Amino acid sequence: MARRLVRKKKKKIIFVVPYVAIATEKAATLQALFEPLNVVVGTQAAGVGNRLLLDDVAICTIERANSIVNTILDMGRMDEISMVIVDELHQIAETERGYLLEMFLTKMLYSHHTDLQIVGMSATLANAASLAAWLKDAWFFATDYRPVPLQEWYCTDGKLHNGDQTTVRTIGSAGSADHDRLISLTMETVKEG
Repeated sequence: MARRLVRKKKKKIIFVVPYVAIATEKAATLQALFEPLNVVVGTQAAGVGNRLLLDDVAICTIERANSIVNTILDMGRMDEISMVIVDELHQIAETERGYLLEMFLTKMLYSHHTDLQIVGMSATLANAASLAAWLKDAWFFATDYRPVPLQEWYCTDGKLHNGDQTTVRTIGSAGSADHDRLISLTMETVKEG
């Protein structure tokens, strides 16, 4: 992203995230990162931000990204966008908001110059290869790298089991309403941080 910003002066990046809180957090992180490069990062989400094409990087919710693209299309300024990043791309399958993300990406794909770069990220995308094909033969990268190892545990009949189905220990009840030990496990997790 930084390389695109430096090489494509006067071009903008739209970074799509699913929620306002994530947009605000991501904007603050990227602004601190890009400040030495004089790159302006702004939040464009419901009730936050109204700086259409003034920010170098616009961190948007799905709804705001779709709205911005509609406006940019009407203004005939699609060539000002050089890159689109969609975090949590698996949201495209969501029943309530997925269609907006699909419309946004479709507009970007078919109403844009050939210099547009689209980056989609997801840790849980089931049909990544077919989605890559729909994105005009996008390059598809997959990795099973995890910065923190994934551990699977489950609790049944008051016993905690690991992913190998070995009983690790018995979980005490937090009261008569805690028959599945959910309250006890939650309290334990909160105490441990």
